[in-house]
Amino acid sequence: MKQINLLRGVLKSLLHVLLIFLPLLLQAQNPHGVLTIKSGATLNIGKNAALVTNSDIDNRGTLKNAGSIILNGNTAQSFPGTAGSIPTMNLLEVKNTGAGINLNRNIEIGKELKLTAGNLALGNYDVTVQSNATQTAAVSAIGAGAGVSYGAGRFKVERYIGMDAGGNLRAWQFLSVPANGQTIKDCWQEGGSTTVGYGTVVTNPLGTAAGYDYASPGTSIKTYISANSAYDQGPASTSSLINNAKGYMLFVRGDRTVSYGLATAPTTLRIRGTLFTPADPPASVSISSDKYESIGNPYASQIDFTLLDRTGGLDNTFYTWDPLLTGLYGVGAYQTISGTNSWIPVPGGGNYTGVHKTIESGQAFFVHASATPGTISFSEDAKTGGSTLVNRGEDETGLTTRQFIRSTLLTSTGSIADGNAAVFDIDFSNAVNRDDALKIMKGGENFGLKRGNQFLAVEGRSPVVTSDTLFYFTNNLLQQAYSILIVPENMDLSKAAWLIDNFLQTQTPVSLSDSNYINFNVTNNPLSSSSNRFMLVFKTLTVLANSGTILQASRSVDGTIAIKWKNVAENNTKEYILEKSADAILFTTLTTKTALMNMGTEANYGYNDMLPFEGNNFYRIKIVALNGAIKYSEIVKVALLKNAPAISIYPNPLKGRLLNIHFTSSMFGDYNIALINKAGQQVWTSSILYNTGSGNNIQLVLPKNLIAGGYHLNIIDKEGKSYNIALMLL
Repeated sequence: MKQINLLRGVLKSLLHVLLIFLPLLLQAQNPHGVLTIKSGATLNIGKNAALVTNSDIDNRGTLKNAGSIILNGNTAQSFPGTAGSIPTMNLLEVKNTGAGINLNRNIEIGKELKLTAGNLALGNYDVTVQSNATQTAAVSAIGAGAGVSYGAGRFKVERYIGMDAGGNLRAWQFLSVPANGQTIKDCWQEGGSTTVGYGTVVTNPLGTAAGYDYASPGTSIKTYISANSAYDQGPASTSSLINNAKGYMLFVRGDRTVSYGLATAPTTLRIRGTLFTPADPPASVSISSDKYESIGNPYASQIDFTLLDRTGGLDNTFYTWDPLLTGLYGVGAYQTISGTNSWIPVPGGGNYTGVHKTIESGQAFFVHASATPGTISFSEDAKTGGSTLVNRGEDETGLTTRQFIRSTLLTSTGSIADGNAAVFDIDFSNAVNRDDALKIMKGGENFGLKRGNQFLAVEGRSPVVTSDTLFYFTNNLLQQAYSILIVPENMDLSKAAWLIDNFLQTQTPVSLSDSNYINFNVTNNPLSSSSNRFMLVFKTLTVLANSGTILQASRSVDGTIAIKWKNVAENNTKEYILEKSADAILFTTLTTKTALMNMGTEANYGYNDMLPFEGNNFYRIKIVALNGAIKYSEIVKVALLKNAPAISIYPNPLKGRLLNIHFTSSMFGDYNIALINKAGQQVWTSSILYNTGSGNNIQLVLPKNLIAGGYHLNIIDKEGKSYNIALMLL
């Protein structure tokens, strides 16, 4: 029996080893002859497996590639066989050092085509680079000596465009075409056919005579003209070739079945043509001084802006169009992505959260040159091979010491209207130059920074000094309630900041260590929407040593707060000034107590705060010595009244994604909810109804893709009052 058990153990160990190395055992299965899949048979390459072969593949059954196929022969190979079934392939790598790979039927790539070595001869067959709601496939960096040759076959490159969370799609898209050879009509108009799931309706005042689907008051396709700093009125005819280094702004209503007044539907835009390769690279683009230029990503791959070749006065910034931002008509707005701001998009939200250095396959973008002209060039090294769904559906090394003030304008429903960022570093100056990102104005609300006569989305500045001021700029505000979210990062805490409201003539203290929400209203008074209503002013705090005085505060049963403090060795003390604050920043005097002992022994004092704030209360003791020197105690906090109208959350920190919202004496009605990350970006929104049937708790399920870290949950009631709660996700 022991021998049997021992044998079972050995077999179990061998099976375990086999399972670990099974993907490797699939490599080079038939190095000398044809790899044949017989009729009725299936070769299934699993997600973590790779088939490496230097022979032809004769597929008469089914070839399923959920992992990788690597073709690495040193003589000509044929792929993937002329018969049988071939579902979409996950990853295909051409690594042939001989005469290359000859396609003998059409193939579809679901994730990546790697052209590492040798030639891929398409012959008369097409390679479809797919895109769907999950991912967009890529032709990654083409290696030295690798290439593509064509017969009648071409690449079909797709770009999926889905709907937003509300089921809407009608929006402008800033698009490029990563292949050459088709006309606008053949490409985005699907040759004029009404194709379900593909293409879109393209309109223009020129109407059907120019090849458009019908005449419209304005054009739904246009190109940016840098010299005029404006868009044109669209191509003279849709029979024009679509490949265009500038890209296009295209209004997408849905697929070819969708027209005016019809429901929207997701669509896939596609082009059939040849690709740029190292042997046939895309041309460099020139940008005139003090001008914007639109540029289309020329590759069927995501690219990294920081890896592009940039010369001259080109700013360290690029601009992308986000169809999920509101804009004037809810059809999109620009995101500003600057190295000065650690590549964190401004205003953020929409499709963009976290760090973004990339431009997608099928996506166009703007750049700007400052005082001198510049150029931008593309190479295979700029490709990342991945994809991010930006058409609906780590900091750079050396930037960790920079200081940030990121400000966001929120509507009454908690949606992001616009935003800006100020970045402080010794490498920056207070003059406007290529470290600053100019603001592209949009039709809806604008919220930027003003320096001289320039409007900025990102302002690079020297480190903060006393009386430094950020001048905010607003326009196109509606008559409604708004909030300004100010999120500091790495700021110098020896400084203090106040938001000045020039309309209300108020000064609101702003924390330089935590997020701040400042609510305001725009009324029928024109001054309430003045472009210079707000500015942020910095001052230097006096840093004082702790006195050793011990302070305690607690709430009594009647709601008042009892404060006690003692000096364990009172000596040479004139008086104690008890100070109070609602935010731990701006303190006011509550009472003054004359020192009693001054004999080096313990002295005790007390005071009852009969009118505490409804929310949190903060207290500290200012100790004045006989010679006038001043010291401070530690700050203590007393939380808000338990029976005050309030909202809380639990558990916090949160492990998992099921969050409870607890209501205490809060009004019934609808509440809008926004989750804000540390960069001040809205990463998720929702809404709930709190009524008599809800009890005191409502559960929320947060998205699974949220990363661990600190957030703020912004909960807004029907009257526009905000409840801002810090949340830690584990």
